[in-house]
Amino acid sequence: MSFRRRIWERITIDQDKRKVHEYLDMTLDFSQHQQVKFYMQDYIKSIVTDSPEDMAGVAPTPAANHFFLSIIKNLYS
Repeated sequence: MSFRRRIWERITIDQDKRKVHEYLDMTLDFSQHQQVKFYMQDYIKSIVTDSPEDMAGVAPTPAANHFFLSIIKNLYS
């Protein structure tokens, strides 16, 4: 069986005719013609509830300090 035929069979098996899908705590809505809407309320709720309690404060960058220290170390070694 050719590669193309195997892929096509896989695609036809996995097709789903529903207009609204749930994926990774996100809702994908294909109900309007040529449009898709992403709803991420559940995803954002899971981020907030799963985040540690000690996240208070301000950071100048989202990267951790050890990231910059390793760059400086590599530049001068």
